[in-house]
Amino acid sequence: FNLKITFNSYFLSINFKFVLIIFFSPGCIYSQFQKLKFENITTKDGLAANRVLCMAIDSLGYRWYGTSLGASRFDGVHYDNFTNIANDIPEISSNSIRDIICYKEDIIFLNSDGLLYTYNLEKSLTKLVVFKINDQSNNLIKIRNICKSTIDNIVFGFDIKNNMYKINIKKLTYELAYWSNE
Repeated sequence: FNLKITFNSYFLSINFKFVLIIFFSPGCIYSQFQKLKFENITTKDGLAANRVLCMAIDSLGYRWYGTSLGASRFDGVHYDNFTNIANDIPEISSNSIRDIICYKEDIIFLNSDGLLYTYNLEKSLTKLVVFKINDQSNNLIKIRNICKSTIDNIVFGFDIKNNMYKINIKKLTYELAYWSNE
């Protein structure tokens, strides 16, 4: 009986010492004191607006920022801004970009009016293409959220009524994938 207690207390003391060694090792202590570096970027640096709503990184390493006044693309040195979207396309009353999704060569934007834009990295250097979704009566459907699919070039969009649309960015086609009874 004494042997069993000694055996258990021996292993408990080894486990306790092991935990103390790991806890007080220099690697654990050092990792708690690593400093993270944050940078503030503003319109002074070239950003379209100071209010950033979303961000994504494309396949070429460009950083895309959706702001309250349009989209900004950062190549590591310069910003290219897409801020006159509302002036270029009459149906749009807002330049605000709420969401960005990146595929290999296509970037998809969602603005606060519920319209989608596409941008092809290989073909277009300065132009966004608007993509509208209409119902059977040809009324514009406003998309409120988009999410990336595991299938290339497919995006799912959700409208105000929680209907889900399967959108093919390459073919610029869409279909109602799920409708809500709400």
